[in-house]
Formats: sequence, structure tokens, C-alpha cells
Amino acid sequence: MLPYVPSIEDGKLKGEVVVQPGEYIYTFSCALPVDLPTSVEGDTGHIRYCVIVNLDRPMWPDQEFEECFTVLKPVNLNDNIALRYPLVKEARKTFFICCLLCCCETSPVFITARIPVSGYTPGQTIELSININNKSDQKFEEFVVLIVKHIQYHTYANSSRTTFDTIELEEQRCLGCNTNQSQSRTVNITVPPVPPTDESTSNIVKVSYLLRIKGCADCCREDPVLDLPITIGTYPILLSNVLGQTTTITQQPTSLAPYSSNGYAAPNTHPSAVPTDSFQTIPSAPTFSSDEGIDPPTYEEATSKAQSGDINGKVFKPSYPVYRRTPSYSTDTIN
Repeated sequence: MLPYVPSIEDGKLKGEVVVQPGEYIYTFSCALPVDLPTSVEGDTGHIRYCVIVNLDRPMWPDQEFEECFTVLKPVNLNDNIALRYPLVKEARKTFFICCLLCCCETSPVFITARIPVSGYTPGQTIELSININNKSDQKFEEFVVLIVKHIQYHTYANSSRTTFDTIELEEQRCLGCNTNQSQSRTVNITVPPVPPTDESTSNIVKVSYLLRIKGCADCCREDPVLDLPITIGTYPILLSNVLGQTTTITQQPTSLAPYSSNGYAAPNTHPSAVPTDSFQTIPSAPTFSSDEGIDPPTYEEATSKAQSGDINGKVFKPSYPVYRRTPSYSTDTIN
């Protein structure tokens, strides 16, 4: 979509115009389709939206100016009932002791992880409970907790050929567990500014998250790893909506409208034109109503170890909503 400002004289279009020195302001407007996927920056690819202004100067090289902006698809975590339940997952790991010509298996270590809900927004703190029952001969010096972003790229729409970016966003550590002991640990880790989970809007780029717990074993042994899938949204789960059953559940993808390349008509590209009827008129940012003491979010640049967009020498980082005062979901109070 390339709006063009022609020269107009006496109500008629004119091919060229002489612009005297000075400051001129031209207003452009362009309605965005309502089903656009959220802006995402990854190492392998990105979803990026930019405005490009081209200054067409006869007999001189054109001048081009580009400015990128963030598109955010709202994800209200209250709309998915599965996210309101506690999520519990257990891992079992055994090791091998080898001597001479034989190897024998040790007793297992059991690691159980629990979070009060499985949906969070940037700025919220995840309270993770870890129970370790170590019957093995392996001592764990510490446990590492990570928030991991997983971006899946398809070669073309819904192609079976894919590649991945796995990006570790945040890290917290806690004490480990000796052999033949049982321990309980609580780890608090805050969700940084990141795009919401979206595995359906775009058929090329899909974003998901998980909470990873890793036990640090000896260098000659494989570390036990336990992954809890979590959903990142743009509006937090209200405390009154949290469901306290302790049943282990299977994570379901967030319900989002599917993206279709034919789902909308191209708008009239004249800058003064009214948007066509195929667009829904919506505000540039959703109106915010405070519920249960939730403060309006601030918009902060993405925190990621992935490369950010370099646009004409300027580094571009999308901004995402961050909540600084939200409900606190505690594993002690949700039973």
C-alpha cells in the first residue's frame, strides 16, 4: 500500500510542483486489517511493519525515509478457561553407573513442578514450586529456571519444512538437592516485555513459550530437564477467574482468529480517503478498564537476545504492554 500525494492546481491534478523552502506537513492515513499478527523479531526471521515515505525528485535521486512501528494482536488470557488452572508436571530421570564391562541403572530422581496458572502477561511474576525427591546417587548443586521463547518458521504457508529459534529470556537459580534427600524450592521469575503467544494468526511465523527447569548434574551426566508450556497474553487473568483445582492439565493453544491472505480488501491508497467497508474501525490502542486493581500497562521495548531490526542505521525494537500491578497467583493460596 503506497499512498501518493499528487500536485493539485485549480482542482485538477498536475504532474509536478515546485516546493519552496520551508516546513510542510502532509497527513496520511491507512486502516490496518484487524487480523494482523503481532510484531516479532527473531534471529532467523521477523514480522515487521514499517511506514516508507519516498520523496520523488525529478533529475535527482529519490530520498526514502522509513519508520517502523509495533502491531499488537490483543490476547485476553481470561478468554481461555484452561489457562486459569494450576499446571503440574513431573519428570523422572535415572543415571547409569559403569564399571569394567557392565553398567547398572541408579534409582531415579523425581522432579515435580507446579505453577498456579499457565497464562501470564509481561511484568507479572511466575511463582514456581519445585519438589525434588532424589533417590539417585547424583547430587544436584543447583536448579536453573528459564523462560524460553520458541519461534517456529515455515518455508511457506503451513509448510512442513520448518526452522526454529530458541531464545532464553530470563533466568533464576535456586539451591539443589543432595543424594537420597527430598527438597522443596520456590522460585519467582518475572516475564519480560515479549510478544504474546500466537500459533495461529500467521501461517509463517508461530510464537510459543515455556518455563524450563534444569537440574545441574555432574559434567559427565545429562542434566534432567522439565518443561512447562505457558501462554503469554496482553491482559492478565483476573484473580476471581483463577480455578483452584490441582488436576494436571494439558496445555491448549490460545484461541486466535486464523490469518488469511484473502481475508480483506486493499484500501483506497489516496491519503485523504475514508477506509473501505471491509475494515472495522477500531482505535489505535484498546481502551483500558481497571479490574481488581490492575493498573494500565506501560509499553516497553522487547527484551530478547535475538537480533533487532536495523532500519537505516537505527535499531528497531517492538514495544509490548507491561503490567506493573497485577493479581498475584500464589501456589500456597490456590489449592
